[in-house]
Amino acid sequence: MSNWMVQGEPQLNGQSICQDKVVLELGSGPGLCGFIAAWWAKQVILTDYQDIVMDLIEKNMQTCNKRPQEC
Repeated sequence: MSNWMVQGEPQLNGQSICQDKVVLELGSGPGLCGFIAAWWAKQVILTDYQDIVMDLIEKNMQTCNKRPQEC
């Protein structure tokens, strides 16, 4: 999924799927897809059911995400 998103702004039938939208990622894992979606989305909400994974997302957001204010 993240590889497809990195190729350019994700589109479906010629229309942007993230531009100016609120994106909810369920089961975010380390958060890579959500961080990439934040390049276009108005807001991204990252979720996971394990606290340790949410801690990892927070750490990754601070160190790797170019737009942490969007997540």
